[in-house]
Amino acid sequence: MTALAGRITAGERDARLRPDRPHTDLGTAAAAMDGMLDALTDAERRSWEEAERTRVFLADAAHELRTPLSGITAVAETLERSGPDADPARRTRRLELLLGETRRAGRLVTDMLDLARIDGGTAVAPREVDVAGIARAETHRAAVLAPGLTVDGHGEPAAVRADPQAVSRILANLLDNARRHTPDGGRIEVVTRTDRAAGTVSVSVRNTGTPIADGDRERVFDRLVRLQDARDRDSGGAGLGLAIARGLARAHGGDLTCPPDDDGATFVLTLPVTGPDGPGGLPS
Repeated sequence: MTALAGRITAGERDARLRPDRPHTDLGTAAAAMDGMLDALTDAERRSWEEAERTRVFLADAAHELRTPLSGITAVAETLERSGPDADPARRTRRLELLLGETRRAGRLVTDMLDLARIDGGTAVAPREVDVAGIARAETHRAAVLAPGLTVDGHGEPAAVRADPQAVSRILANLLDNARRHTPDGGRIEVVTRTDRAAGTVSVSVRNTGTPIADGDRERVFDRLVRLQDARDRDSGGAGLGLAIARGLARAHGGDLTCPPDDDGATFVLTLPVTGPDGPGGLPS
């Protein structure tokens, strides 16, 4: 055991005792040490993987944030050089651009804070809510924002214990994503269903358009992922909406999935009828 400890200290992390008589007193102790070392190695590996994911996320987030900040700096410098005697129309356009870039940076920071709260185990504040009613309100909002699309929704009242703000955020993110990926003349359909046998309520959001490839149906929930890398960043967002939506769904003990769809893209939110009862609340 002393020799093994020295080997591990020297960097040989996979070294083990592997006793040939594990049922003796010493063998039992050696087997227990091997089990402890395996657990520590696994924990170290998971910690390294998590640290690497965090490093990549922070690098990507910094890159995302640098774009609007660079725009803010450029417009501000232009306004400073132009002075008060600049053409009023041109100055107004530059101020609008400055405001747009500032809002874009603010949205990204807000999304990152929401992800941090979800990762930190922020509890939701569940109460009795009608998921179908929330879905109906978000469907009406999407229809107003997308007059070139057919946006329809239906479903019977479906009561669950959930945080209404969180459910609204999930569906708003799904519908915003659907609007961006549905060509003019296309259709978005929102359907609420209750599975009494399973004790769940589901809301599916389906849009016509380009299907999501099988290899991407899980990747779309990764942070800062865009399936169309060349897509305009203003129209495509930062790639955090689906990650936030899934995080909020799982905070309720539910899930958000992307099942196969050969004629478009479908996302399904599933919530248990009896939600989490922990104290606390989701930040607005």
